[in-house]
Amino acid sequence: MLAALGVAVLVAGGGTVVALGLLQRNIDVLDLSRELGTDRPSAAPVDPDGGRAVTILVMGSDSRAGENDFVGGAVDAPKSDTTVLVHLSADRTRAVAVSIPRDSLVELPDCTETVTRMLVPGSRRMFNNAFETGGPACTLRAVESLTGIRIDHWVVVDFTGFTTVVDALGTVPICLARPVNDVKHNIHLPAGRSEVDGRTALNYVRERYAIGDGGDLGRIERQQAFLSSVLQKATSAGTLANPVRTYAVLDAVTESLTMNPELAGVTKLAGFAQDVQRIGLGNIRFVTVPTGPAPEDPNRLVWTDQAEDLWTAVREDRPLQTERPRPTASSGSDPSSEPSSEPSSKPAAGPSNPSAAASPEGSPSPSEVVLDGVRTRTADADICPE
Repeated sequence: MLAALGVAVLVAGGGTVVALGLLQRNIDVLDLSRELGTDRPSAAPVDPDGGRAVTILVMGSDSRAGENDFVGGAVDAPKSDTTVLVHLSADRTRAVAVSIPRDSLVELPDCTETVTRMLVPGSRRMFNNAFETGGPACTLRAVESLTGIRIDHWVVVDFTGFTTVVDALGTVPICLARPVNDVKHNIHLPAGRSEVDGRTALNYVRERYAIGDGGDLGRIERQQAFLSSVLQKATSAGTLANPVRTYAVLDAVTESLTMNPELAGVTKLAGFAQDVQRIGLGNIRFVTVPTGPAPEDPNRLVWTDQAEDLWTAVREDRPLQTERPRPTASSGSDPSSEPSSEPSSKPAAGPSNPSAAASPEGSPSPSEVVLDGVRTRTADADICPE
């Protein structure tokens, strides 16, 4: 997940399109058109200016085996803790990356089981069960049926390649509100800013208990913040001006990707890279599907009515309604902290809306706002806000 967006930015750097051409063989290509069938949401229409919104589903896989994992050749089905829907607006002025909590209880469609190839009837289960049951095809069908959004392209990122990507960048900064010493998962980090290597980064973004309350929402916020950090590091002068480092990152990223044939071509990837550059990190916003506790199980989540508002905005390719955080006693009467002229009609963050609750990792940065009542962050947000 982290590398997939980072490569889109890196490949747009001077001369790296040629490098990607040389690294094309690293990318695994998989055609899921037969599994997806024809009963799918309609593709986004072309706008009056000739542009079209594009939606890409990014899935993280913990598999250590080859591409046969996704088509039934592995002994154990791969699992995924991370699913992000990335939407680029038709005019390429903004993008939103929506994290889907793995603990969400949703109606999954019928899917073909990855290992046995038997049909598994649709039922109400954890969202994460889609990937474990039927790999990326089942997850794609689930997302389309739940959101009504056509997925134009998809990417699976191998978690085992994650460490190599971070190491190719050198290190990536993270920030903690308090020190963490987790012997079981080998996470030993001080409070404040730290520069982490690939292995530590992987442990950090997958940790659920020593950092946070064991739920998925806190981990998603941590992953989004880390993705922001990766993108900032990948687009920094120190990376783009260093061709050896840039090539190493591209090599690591492409080794960890599996994607649909239409996306895997050099021209298509380079085009999306230029789109990401044009949008800019300040206009890439991360958000989590609004959820609340499941009535039948407090350890699980259900999507709230706000989730449908979010999906409707994505389907219609319109900006999410925004509202800046209201001033606190310490923020004074700074006009920039006042609500916008288009206030949100949705409830503010609170106990009934855990997705909008403050991150346990620290307070929001000035780049964070509320979207339809849901707290989000931009890709250029400060790693350690004041």
